[in-house]
Amino acid sequence: MAGGICVSDKRLDGQTVVITGCSVGIGKETARELSRRGAKIVMACRNTKAAEKTADEIRRETGKELLVMELDLASLSSVRNFAKALKTSEKMIHILINNAEKENIRIPIPPSKIFLIKGACQKKIIHMFLG
Repeated sequence: MAGGICVSDKRLDGQTVVITGCSVGIGKETARELSRRGAKIVMACRNTKAAEKTADEIRRETGKELLVMELDLASLSSVRNFAKALKTSEKMIHILINNAEKENIRIPIPPSKIFLIKGACQKKIIHMFLG
């Protein structure tokens, strides 16, 4: 990296890249750039409608394959369903980019207050401690 711009020109042909939270912002631009470099992108997003719109935009621009899959990291059942579907659709994951949104919360909450509710992590607290 030099001044926030990637200077590498490495190709990623034949590699599968999973990116969480990539329908907007940095995740979207990461998906676009890695798609340009030949990678197959798996877009793991909570909002699949927005992700499909982004995927269509990148497909038109790059002509490359992008797969949109639903993943809500605050729901353990969603994570399990995503993992099961991903194992079915992909032989191997070469790169995993955890870019899902973090909420800026500045309230100090001790780890003992992290809890599970019906298999779902309380999102705001988990992001504070697990980032």
